[in-house]
Amino acid sequence: MLDQGTVQHELRPELGPGERLLWSGMPRQGVVFRPIDLFLIPFILLWAGIPTFAALGLLKSDRGVGIGDFFFLPFILIGAYLLVGRFIVDAKQRARTFYGVTNQRVLIVRTWWRRRTTSLKLGFLPDVSLSPGPLGIMAKSGTLSYEVCHRLVDRGLGQNLWVGVGGDPVKGTRFADILPFMLTDPHTHGIVVIGEIGGSEEEELAAAMRALRCAKPVYALIAGRTVREGVTMGHAGAIIAGDIGTIASKTAALAGVGAQVFTRIRDLVDAVVAGTGGELVPPI
Repeated sequence: MLDQGTVQHELRPELGPGERLLWSGMPRQGVVFRPIDLFLIPFILLWAGIPTFAALGLLKSDRGVGIGDFFFLPFILIGAYLLVGRFIVDAKQRARTFYGVTNQRVLIVRTWWRRRTTSLKLGFLPDVSLSPGPLGIMAKSGTLSYEVCHRLVDRGLGQNLWVGVGGDPVKGTRFADILPFMLTDPHTHGIVVIGEIGGSEEEELAAAMRALRCAKPVYALIAGRTVREGVTMGHAGAIIAGDIGTIASKTAALAGVGAQVFTRIRDLVDAVVAGTGGELVPPI
């Protein structure tokens, strides 16, 4: 196995501005046998053995070699590769494969035959929607939160906290669970709630705001105002049943405790910018 200096040397050309290499390594070296080989090797021996013995028998005969005898050659060559060659190729590939973990992503660099780089971003929040700022974000919908935060960042407002709770009907963390932390965090100056029809989570948040005497400005987007009763839209929890989970019930509950409630992203963003003056307040 190559030393860490060589491994890091292979990875550094792939690093972008501000990207730091936190860990580097290589896969297991040498010939590696896997459990499936216990079944493959006997099959390969049968695959290549029969035509090999047949070809040897024909070569030893007195009739000479004919064009038809080459029929066995592909089976023999494929069998030789599967029995021996693939282990050699696999070992050489792993000898020139380098792993790295940075502060932004996971890197896999392969340099055998030709250089190829595979990367996997750590986290799922898009860079264009991220910026340090004064807002705490709690959201049911990842896609809506990307769009809302992207527009807010374009207007000069970033985030201090961003928590996605998902839109399933049964889950762990809920809006009301996040509220106490956002209220006591000194770097969170405003709270943006991205909700949707269905369930009672927004109503529970309103009750928590009342119980905790929420003094920070809260801006809420409730998506799904055109959804008909009994129709599931996207998330499994986004379904209206009777008077529970409607736009009206959520709006009344949140507005009743002082939150500003909107059904359009544009209106929400305008209100947040107006309420904060559009000034970026960087966290300490």
